[in-house]
Amino acid sequence: MPKRRRLEEERPAQPAKKPRLRFDYDISLLSDEVILKILTYLPISDLATCQRLCHRLQRLAGDSELWKEKYYARWVRPRALRIPGLKDTIASSEAFRYSSKLAKWLNDRHLIQEGRRTDWKWQYRLRDNWWRGHCKVREVEVAVPPAPSVFVRIYRGVTFTADAKSGLRAWTTKKNPLLIASLPFGVDTKTGWPECRPTCLSIDTESSTNTDVCVGFVDGSFKIYRLNGGEFYSRYAHAPSSNGAISGIAMFYPYILTISDKKILSLYRFPSKDHICKHLLDPHLLASLQSSCVFAPISLSIRPSSGGLVATIAYALTRLTSGWSVGLQELRMTKDGETLDSRLTSSSEEEITAFHSIQDQDTTVSARAAASQPFVLHPESMARPTALSYSHPYLLASLPDNTLMTYLVTSNADKLEIAPGRRLWGHTSSVSGVRVGDRGKAVSVSRQGDEIRVWELEDLLSSSFQQRTSVCIQPENPDLGIIADAIRRRGDGLSLACGEMEVEQATWRKWIGFDEEQVVVLGERWRRQILSCYDFT
Repeated sequence: MPKRRRLEEERPAQPAKKPRLRFDYDISLLSDEVILKILTYLPISDLATCQRLCHRLQRLAGDSELWKEKYYARWVRPRALRIPGLKDTIASSEAFRYSSKLAKWLNDRHLIQEGRRTDWKWQYRLRDNWWRGHCKVREVEVAVPPAPSVFVRIYRGVTFTADAKSGLRAWTTKKNPLLIASLPFGVDTKTGWPECRPTCLSIDTESSTNTDVCVGFVDGSFKIYRLNGGEFYSRYAHAPSSNGAISGIAMFYPYILTISDKKILSLYRFPSKDHICKHLLDPHLLASLQSSCVFAPISLSIRPSSGGLVATIAYALTRLTSGWSVGLQELRMTKDGETLDSRLTSSSEEEITAFHSIQDQDTTVSARAAASQPFVLHPESMARPTALSYSHPYLLASLPDNTLMTYLVTSNADKLEIAPGRRLWGHTSSVSGVRVGDRGKAVSVSRQGDEIRVWELEDLLSSSFQQRTSVCIQPENPDLGIIADAIRRRGDGLSLACGEMEVEQATWRKWIGFDEEQVVVLGERWRRQILSCYDFT
């Protein structure tokens, strides 16, 4: 019987394995210039990933010029493209190039001023956090029961508060909240109570080196303080007035604009040379106007113009047949303080006279107002607006039906006009505060809870269709105290929901403000005044 063949002999011969070619890309062989050129084509997410690979890529991917170009492409160039008529100019192609000296930086040109060093990666992250609504929140207790009325303003990262019990205070609310300076308004030696109660607060934004604070009081007086290092000192004290309490005030040195409870609008001017002095001389009354149809809320502002300055008051007004609307009035002054005009214009067919002149020893002003179209979209719109803010050219009002109305104001030497408004949706509860910034950014806060929204009004008004109208601020570190308490007490879902509802109902939001890095909200919780600081850095 023949032997069986071995298994190895039955298997077919295996073909020889072909060697695989290997390509090694050694990034160390590339120069920094080549790598930087490659990195310019990467999206932001990949650029952030490259920084975690090695020390060299961390250094190159964090290059300031690289992030400056990304910043221009993401935040500046799209806005420049929307400028009417710019595309038709000969230099339009150069104006849209980042590397060109003709590149238009628009309102971001302060970031490229000579002598200023800008961290462009940090600046990009700041704008992106605003865009996404990502921030960290901290709270500062500014008044304890019985809580007095607290007035708040924020400027250059410093939050200023004024109340009858604690006086004028300055806080830094970034990272670890810290009280910088404080100054009491004065106490009556007989009663032990404050001599006068503050009613409004304003910050002078004209000076780039000093910070002046103007406080209005219930007796019709106002005072100017300067923050110098770690202390306040008084620069000027205006005598009490029979016109009533100061309900609104705006300051842009050397001008101060006030309005009283008796609806008297007054514009003052200090001697210009006093700006560097420690104490100010008495101001000169330039104009005084009175109205019988101006209602709260109001918003005062002063801005410079090519020929002098423009003082503006925005206010709510009512009509018998069409409900409430928004009015606007301007006082145009020369650089020497002479009154040019207080003009009338309206976006509706009906014109309404708001302020009339008061004869004084120096000037007589004939004044008229501009009114927006009334709020007719919802029955609740027949009620008075809940909040109002004006920063040229944007006018923003919140309505009782949980919506906002935004208007574009045209103001030049020829006319003053309020364009038809655009309604903004997004809030799910009543809005208690709105604030418009210089560059079209606006914030709004609901009366109860923590619903805070950021709006880009320039984008909204420049396009008839927007995929996203606003972004809701989402803190990275929300307060989980109520959740921890429910877990500790082994509460079920209903008790947890009731606890969250109790905190929401107990928190009332009153005022909102912001600067480039943070949003500050003043609220009241269980009779305690709380400052909530939302940091986007």
